[in-house]
Amino acid sequence: MVRDTTIKKKNHKAEVIYTLHCNEPYTLHNIQYSSGDSIINTIINNDKVNSLFHSGNHYDEDIIEKERERIARGLRNRGYYFFTKNYITIEPDSALGSHQVDIYLYVNRLNENIEHAANVDLLPEDHHTYHLNNFFVRTDFNPKEPNEAARDYCSL
Repeated sequence: MVRDTTIKKKNHKAEVIYTLHCNEPYTLHNIQYSSGDSIINTIINNDKVNSLFHSGNHYDEDIIEKERERIARGLRNRGYYFFTKNYITIEPDSALGSHQVDIYLYVNRLNENIEHAANVDLLPEDHHTYHLNNFFVRTDFNPKEPNEAARDYCSL
C-alpha cells in the first residue's frame, strides 16, 4: 500500500512524501537443478556451490536471469559452444503458503521443447561439445589486403 503526503511550500512549490507499506517478501526455500542430458546434469549439480540462489534469500527475477546467464556461460566454457540461456527453464513454486518459493531449474536437451504441430520429427538429443583442433597464425597479414594469399603459417 502507498500513501502520500503533500507539504505546501513557498512560491507555489510543494514537497511530496510517499510512504510504502510492503507485504512480506517471498524467500527461496528449496532449489533443485536437473537435466535429461546426464552429462549436463552432473555439471550443473557439481557447480551448485557457485549458484546465485541461496535458501533464505529474497525471490528476485534479476537473480534468476543472472543464474541462467552464469550457467550458460559455464557450459559454453566447457565446450558447449552453441548453448544459450534459452535452454534453461526455471519454474518457481510458491504454493507452500508460507511466503517461500521452491525453485526448479531444468536444462532442456536439444529439440526437447519443439512443438509437434510443426510436423517436424526431431527427437530430443544431448547437447554437443566442441573442441579446438588446429591453430594457424598468419605472420604476414596485411590489413590493407586481407584477401591476399597467405605465405607463412605457424601451427600452434
